[in-house]
Amino acid sequence: MHVVSSILSRVPNVVKTLITSAKLCFMRKKRALPLLLVSLLSLICLLFVIFFIPPTYAVTIVGLQINILFFFLPLLFIFTYSILSFAFQKKTHGILAGIFLILYLILRLGGFTHPLFLLILLALLLILELLFVNRAPKSTGHHRTEKTA
Repeated sequence: MHVVSSILSRVPNVVKTLITSAKLCFMRKKRALPLLLVSLLSLICLLFVIFFIPPTYAVTIVGLQINILFFFLPLLFIFTYSILSFAFQKKTHGILAGIFLILYLILRLGGFTHPLFLLILLALLLILELLFVNRAPKSTGHHRTEKTA
């Protein structure tokens, strides 16, 4: 009985700690809420395009026929970028994942369906990710300089 009461006495502290850490995680980056709102708005627009506009529909702007695909792909990129930047808390991860998805869909649309193209695209974006991760951090100017006499 003593074990159960000690566990129950710690539960409010655990819940309080979890809530505090969740608040810190969410408040750590100022861009978290705007990214979530952008992802929600782009998802609504994306679902509208998917469910209510046929894929062969063309929009006429200033006498030019523009396929709906040119609206769909940027909406998909914005959604992917914003939701993954929100989830990973890094803009570069969102950008690279969005570029990967859009390029993969363009390759599929062009008829390049062999799995090798997917692997090449994945390798290219992994190399870019490693390039961004291993990039030297910028100097903030807070380092101490030695004075010479």
